[in-house]
Amino acid sequence: MSVSYRKSTNIIAAGATLRITRQGSFFHVIEADKAFSVGFNNNGLSPFFAGLEYEVPDGTAFTSVQIENTSSDDLTISFGIGSGGVRDGRLTVTGKLDVADNGGASFDEVVTATAAVATATAAVATATAAVAPQVAADAWLDLDGYTRESFGNSSDIVTAADNVNGVEILYANMMNSSAGRGFLNIGTVIFFGVWANSTDTITRVRVPAGLKISFSETSDASILNIVYKVL
Repeated sequence: MSVSYRKSTNIIAAGATLRITRQGSFFHVIEADKAFSVGFNNNGLSPFFAGLEYEVPDGTAFTSVQIENTSSDDLTISFGIGSGGVRDGRLTVTGKLDVADNGGASFDEVVTATAAVATATAAVATATAAVAPQVAADAWLDLDGYTRESFGNSSDIVTAADNVNGVEILYANMMNSSAGRGFLNIGTVIFFGVWANSTDTITRVRVPAGLKISFSETSDASILNIVYKVL
């Protein structure tokens, strides 16, 4: 049997097929950066991956190879066709090698994906370590940035011009000890209020941007205590 070997590198456009007329007893793919299929002697095409080799039985040979780029981008592929015992053994690797079926991804894609997973895992570990010491502290209410005020007369609390990004009302309590009435208004709407000799409380209210928040009362006996943050 004659011994021969030839290596080629080609760029195949998306959806195109490269046809090589060359006799050989084996065909192997050294590198490929996109998905592709291979057929021999104008027979059907089958998915093929970098690192795979096709060898015909002893004493036979193929006379042509078809390589189809099945991806939506240009395919750069390096392959060898030969006969006899010649093989291209120049590929060397170091470190951990993933030999699981990767669905046809190129070696560079596998390395990139593995690095991304390692980075994400490290980020999660760092975030977890940072959060752990805060678990006990989170049981305490953080009032940084909140304003705590009391009103006994009608007054604007946050004007519409100052409410650019919304307001969070953490807590509001209103009391009335006479026949008058007191109201917490959002825009022109009475949000909640108290009547004679009553009290009411609200918590955790988010007010949309552009609306005024105000307190109004019909006697001097209404009092509003409020904790809020302009966002």
